[in-house]
Amino acid sequence: MNSIKRLYVSIKSQIDHVADEFENHEALAGVAIKDLHDIAGKTRVHLHRVKKINQHYQTQINELQAQETLWSARAVKAKQQDEKKAMQCVKRLLQTKKQITLIEQQYDASMEQENKITVDLSAVQEQMLVLNNKKEMLAARQNRNHLQGQLQDNQTSSLVAVQQVFDRWEGQ
Repeated sequence: MNSIKRLYVSIKSQIDHVADEFENHEALAGVAIKDLHDIAGKTRVHLHRVKKINQHYQTQINELQAQETLWSARAVKAKQQDEKKAMQCVKRLLQTKKQITLIEQQYDASMEQENKITVDLSAVQEQMLVLNNKKEMLAARQNRNHLQGQLQDNQTSSLVAVQQVFDRWEGQ
């Protein structure tokens, strides 16, 4: 069993090595960063929608508060003239207060959602910045390593070629 495990590990490492040789890490990182950029774009769209909803809730609350003041004033005014009308005004006042409470709860939940989306968007943007920097640094390092490898290959082949020229020259 132990020999099978060693054989498996050996084959797996060889396959990983071959895959690393063919894999374009810079391109894969670029695609991952692009995907993250797309997610950030979608998050910005959702944030904009939530902000519009919050503005709508705030407008509704302001309108209902104006109605609340109006129904309260009408109830006080109607109390002196017609008590039935005053009771209807109080009923509408209570309905308006219920609506205000309900919309304020929705507004609070929506504001909480907006804050969470803002934090998420900030985190995604920070992550994109870190990944972009890391990608550039690794690409530069890979390029430098490749260049050094080329220089070493060329130096050894150049040295061999120069040595052969000297050998032929000396032979003449």
